[in-house]
Amino acid sequence: MDKQSITFMTKILNQSGQSDETYIPPALHYIPPKSDYQEVISEVHMVLFPVFEDLLAKTKLTPRDIDVLIVNCSGFCPAPSLSSIIVNKFRMREDIKSYTISGMGCSASALAIDITQNIFKSLKDSIAVVLSTEILSTESKNRAKYELVKTLRTQRAYDDKGYFSAYREEDSDGYTGVTLKRNLLETAGETLRSNITILGRAVINEIGQGLNLGESDMEAALMTLHRFGNQSSSSLWYELAYLEAKERVKRGDKVWMLGMGSGPKCISIIWECIRPICGEAQRGPWADSIDGYPLG
Repeated sequence: MDKQSITFMTKILNQSGQSDETYIPPALHYIPPKSDYQEVISEVHMVLFPVFEDLLAKTKLTPRDIDVLIVNCSGFCPAPSLSSIIVNKFRMREDIKSYTISGMGCSASALAIDITQNIFKSLKDSIAVVLSTEILSTESKNRAKYELVKTLRTQRAYDDKGYFSAYREEDSDGYTGVTLKRNLLETAGETLRSNITILGRAVINEIGQGLNLGESDMEAALMTLHRFGNQSSSSLWYELAYLEAKERVKRGDKVWMLGMGSGPKCISIIWECIRPICGEAQRGPWADSIDGYPLG
């Protein structure tokens, strides 16, 4: 990698809105980054196994209690699949309904909730786990914080301009990455006529200006970006955890969760809080840093 490329990457990182506390996988601490299969599998184990174990401990569930497992990750689709890796590691039931979602970008976790809702129409009184790269969520009547009220999906893959605005491909040197076209914000605006969403700092700010939102309205999204970086689909869960840690979600409140991914596609999810949310500032992803946010 030449000096000009390193200078460009440094500039992008400095302007990305991410902080020194943002987590970066070990493989990305090298120039050029390590990208062999075993490095990626090691990251899967390092990230997904502990959070799944933490979920089981918090909910007092066993792996065999789970009826449905959905795992989403846009950039990595191994064989066996990510869901199979989890099923194998935790010796889950042979009749578990397991799915792996890839290539959906930041909309994937919202899409997984929409899929789960449809599955529940035929599987009554079931327990589902949605594992979105670095974070996971569960549906369980006796333990749930939220009730799913409504989902709405829209997409513009039929439009070439939108389809190629964010596109995964190799560059001339054979490195795989995502090409972002200059019309990305314009495409996002068109896609979000019926749905709005979050994808990185520039889009967050663009959406905020279009809706006349103030800094406090975008606080959860911007602080998540600063603390954890662009977590793609899992950003939605970090943002919800931020609002919970700040005790801004009350019983009876409705939460509008929006996700957008390549395609482009947009998904809206409406949740209703069904029980008091207490003590989240002392646990969860924000436990060690919530007192430092929002930034002064």
